[in-house]
Amino acid sequence: MDQADLRLQGAEFLDTLIWEETAARLKEREPHLVSQRAGCLSEFLRELSDESLALAIQKGFLRKVAFEELFVTRYTAYLARWFYRWRTDPELALDLTQQLFVSFLASGLASFRPTGSFRAYLWQAARNLRIDVVRRRKKLCSLEGVPERTGNGTSPEHEAEGHEMEERVEAALQRLPEAQQVVLRETMKGRTADEIASALGLAKRCVFMRLFHARRQMEKELGLPTRTRQPRSGAAQGE
Repeated sequence: MDQADLRLQGAEFLDTLIWEETAARLKEREPHLVSQRAGCLSEFLRELSDESLALAIQKGFLRKVAFEELFVTRYTAYLARWFYRWRTDPELALDLTQQLFVSFLASGLASFRPTGSFRAYLWQAARNLRIDVVRRRKKLCSLEGVPERTGNGTSPEHEAEGHEMEERVEAALQRLPEAQQVVLRETMKGRTADEIASALGLAKRCVFMRLFHARRQMEKELGLPTRTRQPRSGAAQGE
């Protein structure tokens, strides 16, 4: 068995623990896992879905490394892009990102429901915080329509770019493993994780895992930034 297979096997083991064990039981098992697999845990967590990492944080399991992987490694770049699209001053964007990290670390993601999409949850939290801060600073501006563009009034050049992107997305989709492709296509149709799990006869955590790997591969195929590895600093050391 090669290193990639061992990494996936370890990730599957952790994933099952996170979803099936209670917080108390995970707390009991954590010291043994850390002592036995300390050098591999970060690699295992790298293969887990966003939802699995969020649930681990909720349960207080491998909290620090799970938080760093989920927020610092995966979503720092996403937050920067979202705030940019919302026309946020760069300094304010950094401040808002730090506020989010500190808030989530303190709360342990208590308000997140693992049955939903973590990316949607974080997007809404970032958007709400941005609006609240701007209102407090009396710099009101509407965010309606910023995250997504409509087709109204687009130029021929923009329409052509849109068609080209659709073709690239479809081509990238077809290169995914069939299991990942099915889950991603169903998600794009608006199906929930519950509906997909029921239709495919899968555990919900398996749906999240396949969706995570599908998205990561799509981002690579389309040349989109997926992760920003940063030193262990800031929010990740807030514990």
